[in-house]
Amino acid sequence: MKNLILTGFMGAGKTSVGKACAQAFGMCFSDTDQMIETQEGRAISEIFSTQGEEAFRRMETALLKRLINAPRPAPAACPSLADSSGGLVLSVGGGLPVRPENRRLLKQLGQVIWLKVSTETVLNRLKGDTTRPLLQGADVRARVDALLSQRNALYEEAAHAVICVDGKTVGEIVDEIRRLLKKPEPIAIRAAAPDDAGELLEIYAPYVTKTAITFEYEIPALEEFRGRIADTLKKYPYLVAEHEGRLIGYAYTHPFVGRAAYDRAVETSIYVREDQRKTGVGKKLYTALEAVSKAQNILNMNACIGYPETEDPYLTKNSVQFHAHMGYRMVGKFYKCGYKFGTWYNMVWMEKIIGRHTPDPAPVIPFPDLKPDEIANVRL
Repeated sequence: MKNLILTGFMGAGKTSVGKACAQAFGMCFSDTDQMIETQEGRAISEIFSTQGEEAFRRMETALLKRLINAPRPAPAACPSLADSSGGLVLSVGGGLPVRPENRRLLKQLGQVIWLKVSTETVLNRLKGDTTRPLLQGADVRARVDALLSQRNALYEEAAHAVICVDGKTVGEIVDEIRRLLKKPEPIAIRAAAPDDAGELLEIYAPYVTKTAITFEYEIPALEEFRGRIADTLKKYPYLVAEHEGRLIGYAYTHPFVGRAAYDRAVETSIYVREDQRKTGVGKKLYTALEAVSKAQNILNMNACIGYPETEDPYLTKNSVQFHAHMGYRMVGKFYKCGYKFGTWYNMVWMEKIIGRHTPDPAPVIPFPDLKPDEIANVRL
């Protein structure tokens, strides 16, 4: 079993549930706060007071990266972990998911479950606890309410699944987690980040070296590819499909021709990891891409597709068939305009209209300027 990550507010029971899960699933348990205290040789409170919260958050990020790169660490809490094939149950500090990079890293590290807790349960469970500054003084309920309000959306974003723990025993929660872990993890669609460039380049490289699906001859350098992602995201969506912490495909739009009059038309691109073709991930990506484009007031989706006179090992007609299945129609064909692998290939244009062409069309909204409610139905 891969790593199991438990997130949530203080009082959610991450430690109790985590230790019970480790015993039930034959895994080992550790805690990010304990790991950092062991590493630094001092208490978290001392790190906060001497170096500040931002320094501590950087330590959390560095720890997650080490765990990802060495998935069988041996923290003091579980010295046998290096010899265990069962993975790690990791309880993370309540503030760790606040940092955007940490939310992404958590999903790479393992299956993330948010233990959701109410203010009432927090106050009942931690009544009399004098070790937590947040619980001292007046207006404790108001402070807990405010912090939960700030963090709950971040916990949800970081998680693959959520369990409401109010009124449940540790055993009941472990049973829910057991049931969740038996279910296949759904494919998640999210906006790409420049730091995804390495994984996305792994997906793209075989298309360059082994196919004529792209007419590019050389695999781009990592920094160039990172720059392509960043440039696209300035105005257009660049979406990735993620499954069990692994990126398995991506799709994006970019300018069609590039003149102002073409602003409400875009060109689409999509690439799926070799072992994930014909799994439905392409449809998920294109469906999300279309929904975001509609929210931007885009009207025409256009795809430029390599097309062989006769199918060969480098190029088939699968892409045209996929686009036709997604509602695109053939609108143009250029003959023998691409030369690769010693063969001349045709190129076709396919188009899908996704909005009404009115006398006074709405302006295009850049992707970064879309409001949450404008893309709520996309479920990024």
